[in-house]
Amino acid sequence: MPDLDALIDELKKIVGYENLLRAQAELEYYSVDGVRPEVIVFPSEESQVKRILESAYRYNAVVIPRGHGSKMGLGNIPSRANIILSLERLNSVIEFLPDDLTVTFQAGITPPKLRRQLLPKNLTFPIDPPCSRRTSPVVATLGGIVAANSNGPGRLKYNSLRDLIMGMKVILADGTVIKTGGKTVKNVSGYDMTKLFIGSLGTLGVIVEITARLSPLPESGQTVLASFAELHQATNAVRKILKSELLP
Repeated sequence: MPDLDALIDELKKIVGYENLLRAQAELEYYSVDGVRPEVIVFPSEESQVKRILESAYRYNAVVIPRGHGSKMGLGNIPSRANIILSLERLNSVIEFLPDDLTVTFQAGITPPKLRRQLLPKNLTFPIDPPCSRRTSPVVATLGGIVAANSNGPGRLKYNSLRDLIMGMKVILADGTVIKTGGKTVKNVSGYDMTKLFIGSLGTLGVIVEITARLSPLPESGQTVLASFAELHQATNAVRKILKSELLP
């Protein structure tokens, strides 16, 4: 078992005492499948994430990355969970290039916040998985959505996350920082590491930064209610809509 007291002392120096949680009720809230962590840390900078992972690696401590917790039920039950690493404070847009239809953002940003920043240029990051809207009980972070490879019906028109994510920055368990992909469509020679991390549930590394391809917003939207006498008529209508320029 790791020397948790010494490790927590290091974590305090990295993020500050006020950015750690250790109260029993808080630890219960952040439990993963009934496994209670020893401490929850809230870094606000990428460099802090790197130092946290370096410290945890030296002490052989288990680190579980977390956004807003909407997909924490996925994956295997952990044998232990020494540190919950919350990325919710890494929530900024790093670079927005509307002419190139690309945006780079931190993993803790939510879809509604990103949409608001893209709206003035009539652009959007066209994903709509569960827990991605303001009305959701828990609004997922985009880092969590990517780590869980969580897609919605919009993939029928715009393709999946594996097609929309162009690159990312990931910090590995020992604190090594790597970059995958890039800001152009054809940027891979050899293994496509970006697709490897999408859906990895934080098991391969902590995603801290994502570069994605954008799409223009539809010029207008409208609600249409249609009824059909036969099932095959409804099926044919759905096929025609999906082949059209409309986004259902």
